[in-house]
This record gives sequence, C-alpha cells and structure tokens, in this order.
Amino acid sequence: MAQRMEWTAANIRIVTLAALTMNASITDLQGQMASQDYPVLDRQRAQLRAHPFDSAALLAQAGITDTVWLEAVRQHHEQANGKGYPTGTTQINELAQMLRMADVFMARICPRVIRAPMSVQDAARQMFRDDKGGAMSSAIIKVLGIYPPGNLVKLASGELGVVMRRGAEARTPLVAAVTDTQGRSVTTTLHRNTAEPAFAITGPAADDKNLLARVPPERLYGYAQAGAQQT
Repeated sequence: MAQRMEWTAANIRIVTLAALTMNASITDLQGQMASQDYPVLDRQRAQLRAHPFDSAALLAQAGITDTVWLEAVRQHHEQANGKGYPTGTTQINELAQMLRMADVFMARICPRVIRAPMSVQDAARQMFRDDKGGAMSSAIIKVLGIYPPGNLVKLASGELGVVMRRGAEARTPLVAAVTDTQGRSVTTTLHRNTAEPAFAITGPAADDKNLLARVPPERLYGYAQAGAQQT
C-alpha cells in the first residue's frame, strides 16, 4: 500500500516495522483465540483493548526509541470517528491508519474455529466501503488484484492453481498450476498466464487444504521468484 501511494523510503520502513510489531503483546492470545471454540472472554477482550499500548511498551523496553514507530503502534486501532481504542482519539497519524486497515483486513480473511474466514474478495470490498473508496483501500486493491496471492483458483483448462502475483491486469494474475486438467496433483509446477483464454480464471476454487499441504512451498515461492519462464 505504502509503495503504491509513493510514500518515502523512510515511512515505508517505519510502517513495515510497526506492522511486524504492533501485536507483539498478544501473539499468544491470537493463537489461542484462533483455536478456541467459544466467544472472546471478557479478560481476553480487555487484553485486546490494551494491546496497542502494551505492544509499544514492549518495544520501548527492548530499546526502540523511534517516536513515529511507537506512536503508530499505539494508535493502530484508533478511528477518525473516535470509536477506536484504546483512547478514542480522533487525531490519528497516517501510518496508524494504514496499520489498522491492514490489520482488520487480515483478521477478516483468517479462519477461527468458531467462524469461517471471509473471502479475500469480500474482505476487499468491505475494506473499500469502510474507507469510502479512499486512497489506501484503492492502493491495496490495485496491488493485490481481484485474485490476490495465495488464492486457489479454477482455470479454463480445468487445472487448479495458486495465485503467485498480480499480472498486467487485476483479473489476470500469474498462477502456478498445482493439478492437471483432471484435478490430480502434479509434481512440476507450471506457469499459467491467465491473460490467455486457455488459462483464464473461471472463478475461485474452494480451499483444499489437503491438496495444498502436498505442495512444497518452495515449488510455489521459488517459482514466483523465477519469474517469466513460460510453459
């Protein structure tokens, strides 16, 4: 998002550091909440509401002195309408706004035992509505495309593939095929240019965890880095 909005290198670095550390005080709690089969408890909710300040305090204890970084972490759940937390301030810096948008987006698409994840497409639409079509939501949608990296999609060829990165157009990403036309797992990852009619995306595929578990990550990530080899 920050790169798309042409932020300075310094701000891109800080927002990245803040994104990696904003939930430092609740990493264990997040794992617990993802696997528990009951609603959030009052004590968990209290910990969640306090975590922006708690995470910033952990960073300060670790020797972080960058005030922009620390303030972005403290504010990453505040909202311009004053309905955020932990303080309800309406004066929010731009880095914190970006962190909150990314954090909410990720929360929506991550599964929990008690609820299914929202599809990436639905989460992106909700983010766009929440932001009223603002620059940040527009930036992330343009970067991710209609089918963001990690999506399992169906191709016109009959293959299933994993989106590796956005292509020239939002609807035509680079896809790594992980099955043949009969839906059987393949041992060689094939590059599919979905701009070609034969390999056009016909829609999202239901996440098949068993299928994807059999695909070594290096086949996908290494392939994505390899770039433009055409098959």
